[in-house]
Parts: sequence; structure tokens; C-alpha cells
Amino acid sequence: MISSPLEKRGGRSKAAPSLHRPRVGLGFRTRYFERLVRERPPLDVLEVVSENYMRVSGRARTLLETLRAIYPVILHGVGLDIASSDPLDERYLDALHDLAQRVEPEIVSDHLCWTTHRGVNTNDLMPVAYTEEVLLHVASRIDHVQERLGRSIAIENPSAYLAYAASEMGEAEFLARLAARTGCRLLLDVNNVFVCSKNLGVDADAYLARLLPDSVAYFHLAGHEVMEQVRIDTHDQDVPEEVWSLYAKAAGRFPDAPTIIERDGNYPELDTLLAEAERARSIPRTEIPSSDALPSSEPPRASAAAPKWPTLQARLFEQVVDRPQGFDHGPDLASAVAGLWSEGQPTPAAVGLRVYSDAYLLRLTGVLRDNFPALSEAIGSAFRPLCADYLAAHPPRGYSFVTLGADLADFLDGYDLDLAVAKSALVALVRLEQAALEVHDHEETASPIGVSVLQELQDGDWERLRVAMIAAHRFVASPYSVHEAYEAAREKRDVPVPRAEPHEYLLARPREQVVLTCLAPGERELFESLAAGTPFVAAIPPSLDPQAAVHSLVGWTAAGYLAGISLAAEGAS
Repeated sequence: MISSPLEKRGGRSKAAPSLHRPRVGLGFRTRYFERLVRERPPLDVLEVVSENYMRVSGRARTLLETLRAIYPVILHGVGLDIASSDPLDERYLDALHDLAQRVEPEIVSDHLCWTTHRGVNTNDLMPVAYTEEVLLHVASRIDHVQERLGRSIAIENPSAYLAYAASEMGEAEFLARLAARTGCRLLLDVNNVFVCSKNLGVDADAYLARLLPDSVAYFHLAGHEVMEQVRIDTHDQDVPEEVWSLYAKAAGRFPDAPTIIERDGNYPELDTLLAEAERARSIPRTEIPSSDALPSSEPPRASAAAPKWPTLQARLFEQVVDRPQGFDHGPDLASAVAGLWSEGQPTPAAVGLRVYSDAYLLRLTGVLRDNFPALSEAIGSAFRPLCADYLAAHPPRGYSFVTLGADLADFLDGYDLDLAVAKSALVALVRLEQAALEVHDHEETASPIGVSVLQELQDGDWERLRVAMIAAHRFVASPYSVHEAYEAAREKRDVPVPRAEPHEYLLARPREQVVLTCLAPGERELFESLAAGTPFVAAIPPSLDPQAAVHSLVGWTAAGYLAGISLAAEGAS
């Protein structure tokens, strides 16, 4: 038999085309959960946001476990912070490791970006300078992450609105060398390549040619917003035709890579996303032959006198986060960082810088609005400047949005706010909403018990009865009836003005949802004594009638607040 003269590389023919059946999935969003579980559309994989499921229980954990039983899962993060000069967050890595051990994902991915500086989290995917210094820095951090996770990771190419003048190579060359050095793979976001081609003048075809075929783990496909001088990677539009065209080329060069359809806003019906998934599946995966010579996407540039990477980060951070103007950007944001950015790009540096600076406050204000909907409705137009001033005094730290407003009640207490609603009522409302957030995300390992266990007790058992309470609970004391505003906001009704009426609230998450209970006098003391292990009869405070205490205990058990019961030994206190 005469052997074929075709050269081989990585077990794949360089000249003979082959057809591949593409694997296609969606980026999971909770609004689609019911239909995905009920109808089980023919998807090959779901991508979930890692941070939404790290160190949580309740409904979030139930959702993920239910989906994982139906579909393979990819974990996609936004908080790894792989290019930052701050130390890697080991607590974050521990939580990601634990999640990966539990979920057993096909792939763990995150972005080539930095998000934190001096401990402050911008909550944005900040751009990277493509220099030898940064390449070595990021490679070292990827090595550490992969060792900690016990698996390789995939790194996503970012969308960008600015290019550092210090960069010595193109993004594609940087990613190719990063993959070769660390063994990581690439999450190729086709929309991001296209956005950068329009914003920064990147040659999209040369970009794809620079990446080795076996280096791409999977694709992202999404849409973006087209503005006068810039395209913004919003993920809130259908995939545009120009991105589909580029995707067809990418699918030919990387035929084995699965595809995830992303949508992060302006959510359509699930059928729209399923149709995009089917379109991605229908594009032929006929492999495009590649050569050994992989051209650089951009010519290298020398930058011997360029500032070091931590300095570059600090200078951008100052313009995005440290600016005293709040939402007022002034005439020229770029003037303070002249020489930091490459000029001559399709998107002017001043416009690109404004995209990042706008995004910081707008995104975090949106998070605070989601976290404190009752406050937002109660104060209307005053909410936005309040957020700007609060974020200036309390910039975000860590990856969790639950802690973003942890100091908002105290800040509001000392804030000059001229409204008809009493400020003390608003402070009490914020404390209630923040407690609800913390309870919602509190990790709970215990399961509620049923009322039947109390019905089996004998008369003499009540004095020795000890109960274990679920850990996911908080108490909030308020001089106002803020629960009415809290519940109205969550039901999307008009938020009433809180009445001056003292209340003691218990917020608990017995199963998947947070439950608010208005406590009668003495009930909080009873609950706390029982949670501390005091036998039932001894835990009843003087202000609470014994029969009322029994009624409270039965009600809490029916609501799911009890995690177990036991009987103390005879004579034990």
C-alpha cells in the first residue's frame, strides 16, 4: 500500500477536508429554566456563570443541580482577574475549585482581563497591554490557577475599546503564545473579534489564522450595540450577519469547537435563542487547511520606555474609578492619560475611555437597583446620585454583588437627602433589603424537618426538647412598617410610604426562596434561645405565653425553619 504524502499535525490532515457534527448550547439564564427542564430542547451543553453558583445553596443550587442532570455544563467566570497586579484571590479559587468538583464541568473558562486594583473591583473586563512583561505575568497566574483547580482552563479574548500604546504584539499572538506556554486553551468569542476589528482596526481574518487549530476549546456567539464611533459588546442583540460570516470562517478553522449562544440583556423568547443555536449547528464544519506559517495579527512594536504593567493599570483605574466628577465626565477624559493609548484607531481613545468610565458607575448602579428595588422606587430620581456618592465612598471589593451595598444603610443615615419620606424609614428599608440578600446567598447544608416530628412528642418531652434552626436567617428590627414596601417592590406594585410602626422581622430561606415573617413580642428572644441550644421550656421568655410559644414553634416548623430536634438527657439543663 502506498502511504499518503499528506503531512499531519496534531493527528489532523492539513490538506484533506473533513466534516464535523458541531456541538451547540446556550448561556443559561434563570428565565429559561422552566422550559429547559420541561421541554429539554436538543442542546449539547449549557454554560453557567461560575460566580452565581459559588458557595451558595437554596434555589441557585437546586437550579444548577437540576440542569446538570440533563445537560453537560461549562463554567464561565467573570471574576478570576487573571491579568490584575493584585494577588490572586485564593478564597475565590477555593470556591471555584469546590464548584468544579461538584459540577464536573466540561470546561472552566474566564476572560483575559483585569478587574481589581488595590483591592477595588471595577466589575468590568478591563483591557490588557500585550507586552512580554504581561505575557509572563498572566502565564504565571494561569499556571497557579490550573494547579489549584487540577485542570486546564480556557481564556476568552476580550472586547476592547482602547489599545495600549505599550503593546508589543497583537492580541492573537499574545493568546497563541499564552496557550503554548501554559497549556491553557482559548474561548474564542467571535463577536469580540469582530467588535475589536471595528473599534481597533484588528484584521479579523489574520487574527483567526494566528491561532493554532487545536487551541480553541469553544466559541461564543453574541450580538452588540452599534454606536456612532464605537461598537459595545452588550450581548443584548441578535447575532448580526457580519458576525455570522466571521463565525463561518472560524468554524472552518476550528471544526471541533462547541458553540455557546450568549444573551445578557433584552432577553427574547427561548425559541429565538434555539433558532440561533440551530443556525450555528447548520454551518458546515468543513476544515480549512492551515499552513505551518501562522502570521501575526499585527506587526510587533517595541516599547522599551513604556511604563510597567502595574503603572498602566493604575493610570487607567484613576480615570475609570477615582474620578471625582461622578457621572459628569468633563470635556476630555483622555487628556489626563495622553500617550497611554494608541492613536489612529477607528474608535478615538477619548470615546473608548468614556465607554469604560460610563460602564463602571452604570453597571454598579444597576446592581444596586436590583439589590434595593424598594429603595430605588421610594426615592426615584435621587437613587442615581446616591449610588454615585456611595460608590465613591465605598468602592466594591470582592466578586460577590451581595456585599456591594453592605454599608449603604449607614451611608444613607448620614447622607443629605431632601425627600418627603423619613430618612430613618429608608435606612430601615435598606437594612431589610440587605438582610434578604445575605439570607438568599447564605450557604445552607441542613434540610427542614416536617411538623409531624413535633406531633410525635409526649407531654414530658417538651421540657427536654432542643431544636436546631436553619443557618440561613437574619433578624431586622425596624421602627417602621418597611415590610410592606419590601414586598410591594418584589411584586412590582407601587411602593407605599412606610408607616411609623415598630416591627421585628425574621428573614429566612428554608428552601429556595427567602421568607419574611413579622414576629410577635418575645418571638425573637425565643428563636435565638432555641438556636443557641436552650431547651424549649427554658427558652420561653417571660413576655411570651407558653401556649403562644408552642404555636410559634409549630408555625416555624411548618415554614421550614427547623433543621432537627433532639431530647436532652433527664436532668440536663
